[in-house]
Amino acid sequence: MSKLEQIVKQIEALPGEQVKAIVLAWLTASDGRFEDFAVKLAEDTDIDTTLGFPDLTAEEMRQEDMQRWENYLRTGHSISQEQVAEWLDNIGTDHELPCPK
Repeated sequence: MSKLEQIVKQIEALPGEQVKAIVLAWLTASDGRFEDFAVKLAEDTDIDTTLGFPDLTAEEMRQEDMQRWENYLRTGHSISQEQVAEWLDNIGTDHELPCPK
């Protein structure tokens, strides 16, 4: 795969706002050389924008949701809104709670 094809693939995977930010940073910080753009793209895409969530298709997400729903119908197990709220309130503190299961 050529360098250009690699860059196109990276750009296609990014959200529009991130592409815009990378292009603007490249245009304002360089003389417009393609090589500088490739470097800027590599620097800015090293960050995991998925936040650890898998990259699923809409159909895969629907299937996972259906599995969760069927599991709930079978077991009756759920997480209360209060448990979720308590967990969310502790994110970013010195005493984070584990995600409720």
